[in-house]
Amino acid sequence: MRGSKTLLQGLHFDRRLGVRAFVGLPASLSDFITIHAYRMFFIRIRRELRLRGFATAMLFSDAAEAKTAVLSERLKAYEIDTVLWFQPPTEAKETAARLGDLGIRLIGIAHEYTPVIPCRYQVHRDNAIKALLAQWKAPGGINHVTLVRSHDARVSALEERLRSALDDLGIKSTVAVFEGKRSEPFLRSLQKLKTGGIIFASARVASKLCFRAPSAVGDLVSSQRIAFLNGPVSMPFARIPDVRADLVVVDWQLVAERIVNDLITQDAFTQPGPTIFEADAKLCVPLSDFAQNI
Repeated sequence: MRGSKTLLQGLHFDRRLGVRAFVGLPASLSDFITIHAYRMFFIRIRRELRLRGFATAMLFSDAAEAKTAVLSERLKAYEIDTVLWFQPPTEAKETAARLGDLGIRLIGIAHEYTPVIPCRYQVHRDNAIKALLAQWKAPGGINHVTLVRSHDARVSALEERLRSALDDLGIKSTVAVFEGKRSEPFLRSLQKLKTGGIIFASARVASKLCFRAPSAVGDLVSSQRIAFLNGPVSMPFARIPDVRADLVVVDWQLVAERIVNDLITQDAFTQPGPTIFEADAKLCVPLSDFAQNI
């Protein structure tokens, strides 16, 4: 009877569970915490897998573990059938070979960087970036932009495509290099720039600045035309400002549903691919509608 505070415990645990397969999800802990798009992929794919009868095991690791047998041995110990590797790092080649030797099927999902292993699924932002820049270039619009990048990061495929799109539209660009320290002074210096807009192509740079100086990021978006090409940002322990920004976003629910459907039908393994997911450009949208507090 409800409210009687009496609990009858069964003598045995006899719940019977049936699963389609065990799916491993290797992930970078730092990227999961800081990068909105990275986190949303795993949230959506885990929920969809569980709803469709799969068991999941999420394994947080660093890039160094992918060079050794550590990650593959962990996946083997968890008796994983299939691995979904989102944005596999450069070191993934060694682990991919070991997984093949163990008979564990690997499906790669390419996102920001050029994939180092064959990826069955790829997220493309090219068309969305072109649409965004075309609006900026519209008659009487922007002819000069600033690109923000980190001094220690390799140029991603996304940045290369961005530069190509800028050249095609005849938009000049200069680079503002974030040295990794003094985040707030760097953001304040961006506020004083005279270019028509500021573009963050790297999710890591945007996330690092949002974590270190969220209020300064809010001030920057209030004073300049800002584009985040990797989608929304997360601002920890800060109120998301009521400002508008330009975003390139991915429908992660659609991505998750398609991948899980392909796992069920086996198309993920039998069809050659790659399957392309196109991002969308969202212009002058309230940042608070997309960004996350943490």
